Amino acid sequence: LFKPGTDSFLLGSFPRLRRGERVCDLGAGTGLLGLLLLAREPDLQVTNVELQAAAVALAEQNTALNGLSAQVRQYPQVTDLVVSNPPYFDAARGAVAQTESRGLARSDEACTLPQLCAAAGRLLRYGGSFCLVFRAERMPELFACLKGCGMEPKRLRLVQNTAQAAPKLLLLEAKKGGRPGLAVLPPLLLRDPDGGESAELSRIYFRDKE
Repeated sequence: LFKPGTDSFLLGSFPRLRRGERVCDLGAGTGLLGLLLLAREPDLQVTNVELQAAAVALAEQNTALNGLSAQVRQYPQVTDLVVSNPPYFDAARGAVAQTESRGLARSDEACTLPQLCAAAGRLLRYGGSFCLVFRAERMPELFACLKGCGMEPKRLRLVQNTAQAAPKLLLLEAKKGGRPGLAVLPPLLLRDPDGGESAELSRIYFRDKE
């Protein structure tokens, strides 16, 4: 339907996980992000929310192939952690991908950033976290939406190809009802000085376990 992206793996490594947490992935696609989180902490309760029926069917297959049991649940009432690899692009500002599945995954014609943040705010318990990966250029818009929905940006990490390159992506954790105060973490570098894959990216892809 659409190929797994590096951004999902980056986000899968970012949240601070605790045993037994209730996690909801908004715009889960084929379920990759939930599987990455479960690889880090098997004792999570993961709920996928996805609009595209074809993606839901693939998510169910992926769950079975990984030896997990899937249950059809009602829309979750309250969660500890919401995660999302949302559409990056504003459909009103540019061209949309030609295929419907890719268009819905890449542009916000079916779910805008304010709608996404509002959904996360409704789902989270007080003190719960919303973690997402997003375009660095839309950071001011993202922060405004989160604050408008009662969530305070708390932990930010920029993603750069090299130490000299400008960041294109960001990883962010916001807390519902959190106090002001943002921790800016060292950037996540995808490449070593020699141009090869960085050691951290290798760990994110689980290559250190091969």
